[in-house]
Amino acid sequence: MKNIHEVLNHKGETLSSPDPFHPGYILKEEIEAREIIKKEFAELLNILPTHLSEIFAGKRPIGPKMARRLEAALDISAGFWLRMQSDYDLKLALQEPDPALGRIQNILEIQQRSNTSLAKAMIAYEIAQTGQSAGWVLNEGKTIYKTKKAADSEAEDKRKSDKSIPTKGKRPKKS
Repeated sequence: MKNIHEVLNHKGETLSSPDPFHPGYILKEEIEAREIIKKEFAELLNILPTHLSEIFAGKRPIGPKMARRLEAALDISAGFWLRMQSDYDLKLALQEPDPALGRIQNILEIQQRSNTSLAKAMIAYEIAQTGQSAGWVLNEGKTIYKTKKAADSEAEDKRKSDKSIPTKGKRPKKS
């Protein structure tokens, strides 16, 4: 059984393309096949003709509101237009490199190898990326992971704010 949301050719075969194509292309073909005047169709949709031309050219996406208008005007489901737009967007995204994907894979490998929580694996990954030394610290009964640099900085801040501990060459203030 064919998916009811597929685009078929005249033989009933599913059309597919390795290259992404914007749903505006299909919309333009549909308007032309129905011999609808583009300016009048834009008015019917309550948009500017230039807006419609941008959809045809793939410069504007078909969002939920526009999909509903197209469904009302053409009797082609809003879901069809939204799925086409989503498929187009996904195909474009798959063609672009995404450095976050490598980070995600590395963190999941650390988590799996060390059998630890995702949060601890993310911290271990970040520490490995920055080359900082680190250590576990107990804080209010909870174990947290801090870099040595962060722990040292925190201790220094505490010494500076604690007036009862004299710093080099200074006497504590009398109350």
